[in-house]
Formats: sequence, structure tokens, C-alpha cells
Amino acid sequence: MPTYTDRPAAHHHGASPFERHPLVTGVAVGVGSLLPHAFLTPEASLGFAALLIALIAGIYFGFAVINGSSRDQFVEFNVSGLFAVAALLGLLWWPLLLALAYFGHALWDLAHHN
Repeated sequence: MPTYTDRPAAHHHGASPFERHPLVTGVAVGVGSLLPHAFLTPEASLGFAALLIALIAGIYFGFAVINGSSRDQFVEFNVSGLFAVAALLGLLWWPLLLALAYFGHALWDLAHHN
């Protein structure tokens, strides 16, 4: 029976246009994630922002599961949990917490790429 380590590498660094142009990708994703807010009610916009930050954090955990060590998975799981809690509290209690969570995401992203 094949094991996880027997599978061929599914990811080739540099093969994707998203990887070759990370700045353009980041700007496009950022603008694309802001655009729906222009068409949503304030309450729906807040819900969308909360959902999006929790989704973003979950993606980091997914990358750790695919590419990381057990330690990386542990760290990303806990950090994604913190972002999910921040999203929920920002939605239900203090909306400014969502802005702080997005700022925290930017810092976490910088830590991953430096």
C-alpha cells in the first residue's frame, strides 16, 4: 500500500504564475477580497470580514499539513484557532478586533516570508 511519502511531489516551486508574481497575486487577492464590501450591508460586510480572516488562517494550517513538520502543524493549528476566535469576537463584540486580526495576519505573513 502506498504511503504519503511514496506519492510524487504535487508541488513544483516556481511553476505557478501566482508564485512567479507574488506581489501582483497579493494585490489582486487583496482587491478581490475588498470589492464585495462595496455591495454588502454593514452587518454582512462585518460577517464577510470575519469569515475571510478565519479562512485565511485555516489556509496557513492547510499548508503546514501539506508541507510542514509536526511542530509547524501544531503552531499553525493554534494560530489559526486564535484568528478564528478573533474573528468571532470581532463579529459579535468588538469589530475593531477584525482590523487588528488583519494587521496580525500581515505580521504573520511577513514572518513566514522572511
